[in-house]
Amino acid sequence: MPQISLVTASFVTREVGYRSISDWGEGDRATQEHFAPLDTYEERFGALLDEIADLGYRTIDLWGAHLHHTWATDGHFEIARVALGQREMRVNSLAAWCHDRAALEGFSRVANEVGASIIGGGSPLLTEDRAYALGVLSDHGVRFAIENHPETSPAEVLEVIGDSEWIGSCPDTGWWAIQGYEPARAIEEQAETILTVHLKDVDPDTHKGRRPGTGSADIEGCLQALSEIGYEGAVGVEHEPDGWDPSDDLRAAYQLLADWAAGR
Repeated sequence: MPQISLVTASFVTREVGYRSISDWGEGDRATQEHFAPLDTYEERFGALLDEIADLGYRTIDLWGAHLHHTWATDGHFEIARVALGQREMRVNSLAAWCHDRAALEGFSRVANEVGASIIGGGSPLLTEDRAYALGVLSDHGVRFAIENHPETSPAEVLEVIGDSEWIGSCPDTGWWAIQGYEPARAIEEQAETILTVHLKDVDPDTHKGRRPGTGSADIEGCLQALSEIGYEGAVGVEHEPDGWDPSDDLRAAYQLLADWAAGR
């Protein structure tokens, strides 16, 4: 049975009071500034996990800004492991973009430290510095799941994956909808390569986040496609609305997936 997970990037605007932000980087910087200090990390990371647990989730896809390779120390890692263990929560994957060698090496280590074997995101190294990238991934025992953002078809994702056992796909249903590609069809065409899933819905006109099941990504169709291909990995809810607290939507999304997993 697929696991229900939460992509913690859903809280990208949490540290700016859930107001509308000008760009993703604004939320990323505010989040890192909030979580980086070691002396407050236990309290702040614990509060985040408590919020997530209250919404029903016990599995997360941990956003890199919540435990970033540029500032995470052994102390941060120990705090994170203890906090997760106390709440009986697990990390399915690390949600991170690896733009250079330092990021790929750093986030591979972060994944190892929190018990995750997947990085879901993107990296130019997979094509521009492939031998190096595959070496880092194999050394850490971590697989890279390509999350489609610029790609306009699954064929582009599959081309990057090639025949490597260390690279797979992470269908982002919202981004397939934004690109005008039927998300359920994309899932079917990537069936053999899917390592994890980001279940996102978007407004058909503005492409901004909508409660899963109310936008243009055909969430029910995506769940049906996952059932038909026999997918049993994690399905991570990702919902970054523009200017409001996503908690109620995330709670509703958990129930939607719980009903689906139970066959209702």
